[in-house]
Amino acid sequence: MGKFLKNFGLGLIFMICSPVLTCFVIIGGVFGIIYFLFMTLKIIFRFFQGLKPFKELEVDARVAKIKEKLDLSLAEEEQPKPQEKAVYVQQNYYQAPPQMMGGQPINQPLPPAQDNIASLPTGPDIFEMPEEMTEITFKEDDDDE
Repeated sequence: MGKFLKNFGLGLIFMICSPVLTCFVIIGGVFGIIYFLFMTLKIIFRFFQGLKPFKELEVDARVAKIKEKLDLSLAEEEQPKPQEKAVYVQQNYYQAPPQMMGGQPINQPLPPAQDNIASLPTGPDIFEMPEEMTEITFKEDDDDE
């Protein structure tokens, strides 16, 4: 019986409190929508006045002062001049005998035995085509009927 009365009492409390809770939720939602619209209009007006959307906070003002002091202290210090760096150009000339350079002296033409161009065919017969390649023939298909 005690459990029944306990559950019954909780039910009555929830029945009484649920409309009140619902009213609080509705009032909070309406307040949120009105505040959203008000802030949107305020930000739009501040934008067209050329101001920042929100006012500067006290913390932001202190940070700006600290940054200014730091910039001034850095500007007052002498900046060391960067050292000039020398550019070295290295040209390598290899003074090696022809045997070490592949057996061929540098800047010398290849001998005819090693010359690949000498082994290519020469003369007017290079440009002549065989007769089979000069005539074009077409096969007629009888399947197109």
